[in-house]
Amino acid sequence: MAKRTDTLRFARRIWPGAIPAASALAGARGLRLWLSGQDDRGVTSIEYALLAALIAVVISGAVAVFGLSVNNLFLQISGAF
Repeated sequence: MAKRTDTLRFARRIWPGAIPAASALAGARGLRLWLSGQDDRGVTSIEYALLAALIAVVISGAVAVFGLSVNNLFLQISGAF
């Protein structure tokens, strides 16, 4: 991200009207990196999303498997009082 900021800062200093062009060039550079597979900025967020989905699946499975037995246990405990 530092390269894009440097590019925009340079464009403002040299030619104030070139900011959209510099932004487009920085975007093209990012697109080129993404298409070539060298851009790994989004990898961490994808890993966190996959981890959250896995945790949700495990919790759903645990509720499906143990839900009735835990409910019956609480019913037995509440019936004792």
